[in-house]
Amino acid sequence: MLAGVPTPPNFHAFPTGYNGRSSSLMVSGTPITRPHGMLLDPASHTYGFGPSKSVDYELEVGIFVGKPVPLGKRILSPDEAKEYIFGFVLLNDWSARDIQFAEMRPLGPFNGKGFATTISPWVVTLDTLEEAEVAIADVEAAASMPGRPRHLRHDGKKQTWSIGVEVKVRRRGWDLPQTIARSNMKYLYWSPGQILSHHASSGCGLRTGDLLGTGTISSPEKYVGNGVSTLGCLHELNMAGSKPFMLEDGREITWIEDGDEVIMLGTASGSAGSVLGFGDCIGMLESTTVK
Repeated sequence: MLAGVPTPPNFHAFPTGYNGRSSSLMVSGTPITRPHGMLLDPASHTYGFGPSKSVDYELEVGIFVGKPVPLGKRILSPDEAKEYIFGFVLLNDWSARDIQFAEMRPLGPFNGKGFATTISPWVVTLDTLEEAEVAIADVEAAASMPGRPRHLRHDGKKQTWSIGVEVKVRRRGWDLPQTIARSNMKYLYWSPGQILSHHASSGCGLRTGDLLGTGTISSPEKYVGNGVSTLGCLHELNMAGSKPFMLEDGREITWIEDGDEVIMLGTASGSAGSVLGFGDCIGMLESTTVK
C-alpha cells in the first residue's frame, strides 16, 4: 500500500500474530455490535472515546487444534504440525481500523481486533481435504524453505491446501449481495502448519479446541475481474479509507455500514472430482449505544 516502503523484515522471517480471546468468538449468523474504542483525532492529535467509523472484515481460514501440545513442549516441524490440526473453518476477524491503528503506536492491536470473530458452523477435517493438499503457491516463500529454522521448514512437497474463499456484502438498497473479493489459501506466505508450529515454539502449549486464524487471505493478482478483487479486506481495497472500491455494478464501498451483512464462502476439491463446501460465514453489523 505504501510505495517505496519495504515490508518489515520479520514478516519474511516468521509468522507474525497476536493472542486473542474466546469471549467474542461467535458462530455464523450472530449479529455484530459496532465497537467503541479510543480514537485519534488527526487534527488535534488527541484521543477520545467513541464508535468506530471504519469497521472492516478480514477474509481468513480458522485452524482448529485437535491434539494438545503440553506446556513447555514444541512441535518439531510444520509437517508434524499437521498431526495437531483437526480441521478448518472460514473465519471473519472483524476489525475496527480506526481503533486498531490508534492502538498500534507502537504496540499491537487490542480492542480494535477483539470485539468479534465469526466462524462458519462446520469444521472441515483434514482427511476430507486430502485432494486439496498442494504446495505453497508463493514463489518467494517456497524458495526460502530450505534455509528456514527446523520448526518452520516443510520437507514434504505438499505444505498447504487449495481452499477458494470469497466475500460478499449485502447492503440495504442493493438488489443482491455484491461479491467483493475471491482468493485462495494456497497463496498465503505461511502455511497452517508453520503458523501452528511457530505459535507452539515458545513452549506456551496448545489445547484441544484452540483456534488460530491465518490472517487476511489476499492473492498476488490485484483483480479477478471487473469489480471483483483478490484482496481479503477493505483496508487493502480502499487504500486505508482514502479511495472507495468500485463494485461490479458500479456501486462503491469504503467500510462496513450499520445493517450490512458480510457473507464469506469457501470451497475445496474433494474425492472423485467432488467439491467440498465450508458453510456460510455470516455476520450483520448493528449499531449500538454505550451508556
